[in-house]
Amino acid sequence: MTQLSILIPSNRPLKTSIASLESALIYAEKTGAQVIVADNSGDPDKKRHFENASPHLTYIDTDGFDARRNFLTTMETANTPYVLAMGDDDELYSLDGRRRVDLADLPNDVVGVRPVTMVWTVQDGARSIEKFPLDAENADDRIRQLVKAAPRNNSVFYSAFRRELLVSLYRKFNACHPTLGDYCDWVLIYCLIASGRILHEPATLFRYDLGRWAEKSSLEETKLLLFRRAGLPDEAELYTALLRFVDIHGLMTWKGLPLSDEQRHRALAINAQITLTSFAQSVEKNPGIYHEQARRFANQVPSINNLDYAYQSALPVLEQLQPGLAEKYASYLNSMVS
Repeated sequence: MTQLSILIPSNRPLKTSIASLESALIYAEKTGAQVIVADNSGDPDKKRHFENASPHLTYIDTDGFDARRNFLTTMETANTPYVLAMGDDDELYSLDGRRRVDLADLPNDVVGVRPVTMVWTVQDGARSIEKFPLDAENADDRIRQLVKAAPRNNSVFYSAFRRELLVSLYRKFNACHPTLGDYCDWVLIYCLIASGRILHEPATLFRYDLGRWAEKSSLEETKLLLFRRAGLPDEAELYTALLRFVDIHGLMTWKGLPLSDEQRHRALAINAQITLTSFAQSVEKNPGIYHEQARRFANQVPSINNLDYAYQSALPVLEQLQPGLAEKYASYLNSMVS
């Protein structure tokens, strides 16, 4: 039985996506995996090139789909136990001579396997090679492993995860989140890591293209663009850590996650520690650029020891950021626990 589907929601035309898609197809033919391409580029040349290219490829013409629907299409088309998402600017390779992890034989507490990851840019080529697992016994310790090993890039999302877990998380997030902003990738990452161990896969190389995240000149504009697309004001960038706290806290409380009460509490606590400490430090460093409600909340952070209180106390801060946002986040949390 085929264990892995490679999911590629693709918007680029043939010329700039062919290297990525063909690397995935070659990988699939060598390893027995399947590739699912949801193509909303509208490029007829690309469709002709890939539509019947291989029995290992399912090509879906999704012209007119937005990015979120396009990704969900790949997930819902897959019927394998595991799925690995990749962008149409990333590349995937099978490393000969290395023993491959048997996905069919993984214990129940393992939610995924992480390939060797090359963090790459057009300007510099390979910037780093990541080979670390996230295999600690407890949810909070796995999140600590991530923060220590790769605090600033989200490459761990491009691992082979159990399909049912990833699909259920993505659907729940899409159904309930207040803004559905593309800045929320860390929400899924933290919840996946909290749900179980992620092992290292030494026989697969994933070349992760940093793209616009690579240079400081484009980084700030890219972050602002994500908030604007979500309908938030530019100053939302100042509240990144606080938004991450409420976003992750909400989804982590969802009973659909395979977490015991102890592991859920551990995960919620480490999320609060990381995100609220970061927010408080940012406010302390530049208090004048934050509104009074934010300054008062930041001053309370060191003494907060109740996670529900922390969430509720954050809502007035979000209301000052955008009227109506507090009510939306109250509903978000209620939708997870009801």
